[in-house]
Amino acid sequence: MSTGASSYQLVVTIGNQNISCNSQGPVSVTGFSGQLMCPDPSDYCNRANPARCVRGCSGKGTCVNNECQCTNGWTGVDCSTRAYVKK
Repeated sequence: MSTGASSYQLVVTIGNQNISCNSQGPVSVTGFSGQLMCPDPSDYCNRANPARCVRGCSGKGTCVNNECQCTNGWTGVDCSTRAYVKK
């Protein structure tokens, strides 16, 4: 996914070809029968990647305002470090 000033572009790789989806609808792909049905790039990009956090919080936290909020037992900028509690 890449963003421009006011629009999104979704790039799909099929075989060795990069296909650009600039808007919703069908796109022909050279060497393949049928068509690729592109989703609306703006809608897709906003749903697929609403926030950006380091390594997606390693699956051990939630991204809030571009910062990881780690679940109990995990710490670090990307929640990849086990947090040990002294007993």
